[in-house]
Amino acid sequence: HETKEEERVVVVATPGRVGSTLLYNAARILLQHLRPAVSAGFADLRPDREETMYPKPALETPGGWRAWRALGTSVVVKTHGFSADLCNHLDLLLTARRPVPDAVCSAAQFNAQREEVEQSNLEAMVLGVLEAGQELHREVSACPTHKVLQLRYSDLVYDLSGTIRKMADALSGVGQGGARISDEILANVERLVLLTLPPGGDAAKHLPSHAGAPTHHPITLLYPNHVRGWRNRMQNANASEGGGEPSWRLEWEKHVCARIHVVVAELAGRDPSVRAFVEWSAS
Repeated sequence: HETKEEERVVVVATPGRVGSTLLYNAARILLQHLRPAVSAGFADLRPDREETMYPKPALETPGGWRAWRALGTSVVVKTHGFSADLCNHLDLLLTARRPVPDAVCSAAQFNAQREEVEQSNLEAMVLGVLEAGQELHREVSACPTHKVLQLRYSDLVYDLSGTIRKMADALSGVGQGGARISDEILANVERLVLLTLPPGGDAAKHLPSHAGAPTHHPITLLYPNHVRGWRNRMQNANASEGGGEPSWRLEWEKHVCARIHVVVAELAGRDPSVRAFVEWSAS
């Protein structure tokens, strides 16, 4: 029988295009191995926003996030906006950082068709990513460090097994004398996480196409063409095996991403706070 003390509230908070869905699915699957009853989904937790949650009613309670422990399950929440008010109401905050130019480049590749991205829009796109990232970083930094696991995006993509081990140790309190989760369990967690990713887990293959159908997969929260970083890794592997040049290396994308790097450098040169955040994101 699962006791109250065994339940966990885990929040995955990163800016967009920084691996939040991969982290969310890894945390969700890991907790399901440890405590099968898990409520999971997306919530907008920014201080100045009205709470929005998906899917409904998985995370809905009359008291909002303050009442998640009343659900009687462990809870895993993905969010792109975080409030430091939650720090006392969660057990673990998972977050990640990615170099700002790379995050903006990913957003540009994902959000627009090639012919629609004009250089005149790039500074606004960079500023939007910077503003959201700095706001989230301020709120996350207010949480006690023992509740926060800070990861690098590159580790999520290229060292998933190591990332899952860090998450498992944080969840089980290994640093505070908790039992270490076996390698066999974590290998199975990684196998299940990989099943959510392209090519087999591409959300476009699992969503109905009729009018009014959900745009997100109700369990993984993936949506079509979502996982660019992982797809790039797979395409690189295929290219090295003679599979051809991956799409992200097309001349248009190289040109836009090079311009984004210039814009980020210009903004960092004008504003010390931007420069500090850009340097931290790449550390």
